[in-house]
Amino acid sequence: MNRVGLAFRRQARAIIEAASSNLLEQLEELLRQATPEPFPPQRESGNGPGALLFRASAAAQFLGVSRRRFFELKHHPSFPTPVPLPGIDTGTRYYRREDLEEWVASLQPAEGEGARS
Repeated sequence: MNRVGLAFRRQARAIIEAASSNLLEQLEELLRQATPEPFPPQRESGNGPGALLFRASAAAQFLGVSRRRFFELKHHPSFPTPVPLPGIDTGTRYYRREDLEEWVASLQPAEGEGARS
């Protein structure tokens, strides 16, 4: 590939990445406005404070587990399924904050249940 073609590809990639980032931020803001206050209280994550969508490494950080443990957990049948963002990044899947929170809540013993003596 000649220099002009290579430079064009780099410039096009930079433009696409900037546009994708901007669209993701706009989508997160719209979801944030339409979503009630989440539990647990918002934590810093790899996607920034209050993120609603996480890539795998940020989802691991959000759950407070290592990446290795996260990839073990995601094979559990009840673990949330990641979702694609059509038209933004077709190869990347994102975990919804709400799905992760609901999954964690489902692991909590129901009231009245607990350790048996």
